[in-house]
Amino acid sequence: MQKITVQLFILLACVAFSACSNFHFPRVYKIELAQGNKIDEAQLKKLQPGMTQKQVIYLLGSPLLEGPLQSDRWHYYYSLKPSGHSKQEVKHLVVYFNNELFSRYEIIKTP
Repeated sequence: MQKITVQLFILLACVAFSACSNFHFPRVYKIELAQGNKIDEAQLKKLQPGMTQKQVIYLLGSPLLEGPLQSDRWHYYYSLKPSGHSKQEVKHLVVYFNNELFSRYEIIKTP
């Protein structure tokens, strides 16, 4: 009788543990990580040739990179890593100036 009870207990334990194989513990919450200036199409449409640098800063925010050797161009970067995803969204915008007045912009594709 005791041998059957032990075997039954082992059988029930195996069934119980095999049921746990599909159980997933809750994942740790990971926040979205956004860095840089988020610039959308509406902001880009408002850029007009001849705008001053202060007007561009008011519209787009401060640039991430404003090189001393190339003061006629500003670089804006934006990266977003959504929570739970391994792929990161990266955007790179270059704003060009001619005599400290906005002339054009270029969106650089990043992989």
